[in-house]
Amino acid sequence: MGCARRSNSPCVVGVVVDPGNCLDLTKQSGIAAVQRAYSSYISLQTKFGKPVPQNLAGRASEPSDFVRRFLDCAVIDHLHDLYAIASMQNQGIAKSFDTVRALFPEGKELFERSGFKDKTHIQIAVRNQKQILGVFRVPAWQLDELGLPLDIYSKL
Repeated sequence: MGCARRSNSPCVVGVVVDPGNCLDLTKQSGIAAVQRAYSSYISLQTKFGKPVPQNLAGRASEPSDFVRRFLDCAVIDHLHDLYAIASMQNQGIAKSFDTVRALFPEGKELFERSGFKDKTHIQIAVRNQKQILGVFRVPAWQLDELGLPLDIYSKL
């Protein structure tokens, strides 16, 4: 699937998702799968003399905040490819992932030497569109509660 760039015209929507077969990176089994995929990915890139993408900081002012996750994306895509191949070879025993769930600790520390950061969030990537059960607009009053600018809402 690859990693897409952000849109120049964002909007705010809500989605009801059934995670289905979820690669959950908040669990040890998901973390272990990504670690194995990373090793496999690096081996293949090295074997074929291809460059390894890097995760990059979003701003020079926050050099340790790697929000442009090119390597992470390549490793996750590689993991999905491995599962697709395994599924074909084993008559679907290794089922492809419908969704991916991960925690992203980003931003500045909440206090000195804190493990908590001010922009930490969970993302769910939906790979199988059948897992999307519904989509809805976020009401203006909820945007107000979140402190989001209303001009975003007018673009919906």
